[in-house]
Amino acid sequence: MSDDSLSDGVLPLRPVARPQAGDERLAQAPARRPQARSDGPPALPAEVGENATQSGAVDLGRTVLLGLFDGPDGPSALLRLIDGEVVRVERGAEVRGSRVSAIGNGSLRLQRNGVEVVLTLPG
Repeated sequence: MSDDSLSDGVLPLRPVARPQAGDERLAQAPARRPQARSDGPPALPAEVGENATQSGAVDLGRTVLLGLFDGPDGPSALLRLIDGEVVRVERGAEVRGSRVSAIGNGSLRLQRNGVEVVLTLPG
């Protein structure tokens, strides 16, 4: 038995040096990129598109609550502001002069000058 073998006769793995010619071939090989493929849009029932595009479902002239999230740092919410900007906020955040006082139970509370407004999810 040689000194390179272990007691059970298995040889330890050793990295094999790369042949020099391989480096040259690799440098000369054309760069190949995977081809992007599209099967078109997914097949969805007609009512999905209709429900997603209801006109008048959201009053675009006011701040709208779009979504609520519960994460490791506590709840947060997604708001669409009057100018169309969409922001993610947490409790205590300032939003255009109003402060987010609470998030939860399907709603968000904004407080400004002692007046509290409750926003709920549309629909």
